[in-house]
Amino acid sequence: AGGAGYASPSAGSLGSAAGGGAGGEATAGAYKKGDAVEYYSVSHNDWLPAMIVNTDPSGRIVIDLKPNTWITKDEQASKVRMRGGVPSPAPAQPPARAPSPRMQR
Repeated sequence: AGGAGYASPSAGSLGSAAGGGAGGEATAGAYKKGDAVEYYSVSHNDWLPAMIVNTDPSGRIVIDLKPNTWITKDEQASKVRMRGGVPSPAPAQPPARAPSPRMQR
């Protein structure tokens, strides 16, 4: 009986970690016109830079990449995120630049 009690909180934390991984759920429905976002394109199999061009009171959005399509809050949770969420190549360049002059000397 005690083991079941311990399983419940850990299952809850695993669920929230999995849901929050993309970061889209927290911002779904909270975007504003002009926000810089990334849209996950199934056809490109990649995140593409996009801009919010319209919103409505129910939280749906329209992006510049799909100007005739309203994206629901449910879709936003998995397909839309704020731009700049994954800075993997960027941090590698500035440190590589700094040591370069010292090595030449």
